[in-house]
Amino acid sequence: MCLDKFKDIHKGQIGFVAGAGPSLHFLTKEQVEKIQQFPLIAVNSAIMKFPKTKYYLSDDIAVSNWNYYMELLPKLSCTKLLYKDKLKHKCDYLDNYYLFSHTWWFSPQDKKYNLDGLKLNKTGPIIGARTSVASALHFLFLFGCNPIILLGLDCCYSKEGYRYFWQYEGKKKAFRLNGDRSIGVPRRTKYMRRQVDNHSYDFLQYWNYFADVNKDILGKEVDIINCSDGLLDCFPKMKIEEILERYK
Repeated sequence: MCLDKFKDIHKGQIGFVAGAGPSLHFLTKEQVEKIQQFPLIAVNSAIMKFPKTKYYLSDDIAVSNWNYYMELLPKLSCTKLLYKDKLKHKCDYLDNYYLFSHTWWFSPQDKKYNLDGLKLNKTGPIIGARTSVASALHFLFLFGCNPIILLGLDCCYSKEGYRYFWQYEGKKKAFRLNGDRSIGVPRRTKYMRRQVDNHSYDFLQYWNYFADVNKDILGKEVDIINCSDGLLDCFPKMKIEEILERYK
């Protein structure tokens, strides 16, 4: 995929990226409608919260076994941004999709980090990612969006013990099509008084590395603002109400 077609297509606009953390549950219907009017990339199961999003993204092969990817996504007109190495054989039934490539930042075989692989740029490839939210953030940077708002990037479980927004009572549930209903459970210990698992630690480590590698442009070339609830603290935090009021 040639990334040039996306360069600065939303230059100067506020952009949103939505993970699937439990804090998405607390967005009101009115807030969801407003957010979907801006450049928004819904990541993985966040598409269930934002079906009117302009963009969807995943770099996780596991999504191809979930109902939201197989049943909901084909019905939507959004642009689908998919990681080529993992999803090139899982998108034939989709329209309006683009396959992208990553650089790398960690090699499990060699146990080596490539911190340069986290550096935001306008030429590509997309930065190495431990989470699909990072790929989405890079696309918004490529789009020219500023500021970039993070939603549902909690990096921990909710106080009720939920990992995803759709686990709350009354929400339409995401589920695997192979019948597996298991979902990760928090560790018995807590970190900063919040329930976490190994993924939570990995995400926190990843974003701290990311913030350090890009410290020369954060707050200068681009502002990244965290409107999630949770443990992530390497970006400035604001309430979503403040963001929507400021950029209405």
